[in-house]
Amino acid sequence: MNTILLDPAHGGTKSGVSNRVVKESDIVLDISRNLFDLFVDLGYQVKTTRSSDSDVHAELRASKVEVNDILISIHAGEPLSVWYHADNLESYKLAEYIRSMLYCEMHSDFERYPGAGYSILRSSLRRGAKSAVLLCCGELKEVCSIVAQEHIAELVSTAVSSYSM
Repeated sequence: MNTILLDPAHGGTKSGVSNRVVKESDIVLDISRNLFDLFVDLGYQVKTTRSSDSDVHAELRASKVEVNDILISIHAGEPLSVWYHADNLESYKLAEYIRSMLYCEMHSDFERYPGAGYSILRSSLRRGAKSAVLLCCGELKEVCSIVAQEHIAELVSTAVSSYSM
């Protein structure tokens, strides 16, 4: 079974998108914590790039990737979408599993995009990751509730579990 590396984006002084109530870095950390627990319950080995509100540079985050890891970089503050590296078929497959699961359950417009521009994806694949995706969980107002965060985590864990079988 593959190890999953969860990458809750931003943190510390780089909080990402924010409004008067919440910061992206807090939301994605909460979603990551939910995913961590769900993946452990499913029997996966799970690592995370940060477990507190700390600022970890993208290259340092990517340095935690080991051969055959599955990287999920978690973001919020933009429409629901999943990005993958266009040159990696496994990343495309993982992105499609996640997209299908979220689209079917949430009945919202949802896109999957090829992209080579995200350094966390490029660096992770160079280090030997089996697959690497960047998931934007949605606009802050859509994912600020605990219920929404838990729901997204459940759907993503189900999608990853189906992908890695």
